[in-house]
Amino acid sequence: MKQSLNRHSSMFLMEIMIAILFFSLVSAICLRIFTASRQMGQDTNDLNMAVNQSENIAELLTYSLKSPESSSMDMKGTSGFLTSEYPDIAVDGNCLTIYYDASWNCCTSGNATYYIEVRKTQEESLCVFCIDAYKTSEKKKPVYSLNVSLHPPLHP
Repeated sequence: MKQSLNRHSSMFLMEIMIAILFFSLVSAICLRIFTASRQMGQDTNDLNMAVNQSENIAELLTYSLKSPESSSMDMKGTSGFLTSEYPDIAVDGNCLTIYYDASWNCCTSGNATYYIEVRKTQEESLCVFCIDAYKTSEKKKPVYSLNVSLHPPLHP
């Protein structure tokens, strides 16, 4: 009699252990799904903000080339229009860099979580701006890229 009780209790313990293992596996899978969805949400937010900021910069660049005050076609002349919106802009040759914090507010390079590089090339009569948004932790792969081709007007 005692032997059959021991057998039943050991079977019951084995069933409980299997149930706990099953629920542990299911909870691990659910946690992984939740963390993946959180990362996807953050990536989507980064992409939306990168698109908005890149389009803002593209509009300012378009205005800077069409403005009658724009006499210089180099990046230093173009950056003059951008400094009103982005005071901590860094100019290096044909490349402008604008730094952003985690909330996509302009900041200095030391506090940056994101940055946008604007490169200018001249193709025949076109000014081509390549606007690339990056995370500082992932410098190789841009979050968003935008190419803007503009005809600079002839100023009298």
